[in-house]
Amino acid sequence: SKAYNMNIIAVRPFNHIGVGQNLNFVVPDFASRIVDIENGAEPILKVGNLETYRDFTDVKDIVRGYTMLLDKGKNGEVYNIGSGKEVKVYDILRKLIDISGVSIKIEIDPDKFRPIDVPLIVSDNSKIFNDTGWKPEIILDDTLNEILQYWRNKN
Repeated sequence: SKAYNMNIIAVRPFNHIGVGQNLNFVVPDFASRIVDIENGAEPILKVGNLETYRDFTDVKDIVRGYTMLLDKGKNGEVYNIGSGKEVKVYDILRKLIDISGVSIKIEIDPDKFRPIDVPLIVSDNSKIFNDTGWKPEIILDDTLNEILQYWRNKN
């Protein structure tokens, strides 16, 4: 980027979640199926691997990080944006079920496992914090509650 006088900052965003996210992602998939159960569907959730750990951050925090990088990021640098905390996918599902209050049986379905599923993905967000002061502000439980409410309103 410096050789061509271009002002470029690269960003590696980790798992970001929020309302309106496509059902191909784990959190909206769980939330939409829990809402189906709230609405009378069979109270069984067939799931894939719940033993992986991911770094989940509210999309609003991610976008705020992008904005802060536009102001304070350094040209030519690469920044990770993520919470810096690993959360077990099982715990995300449990939190959503707890927020909902419905009784659900969880069944592991080997057909839902990915061929390659990295056990742990978590960001080191120290560079973006050091250069911009960015850190996530939105509590995971609040985001999960918002997502569940979004799917309730869609039905």
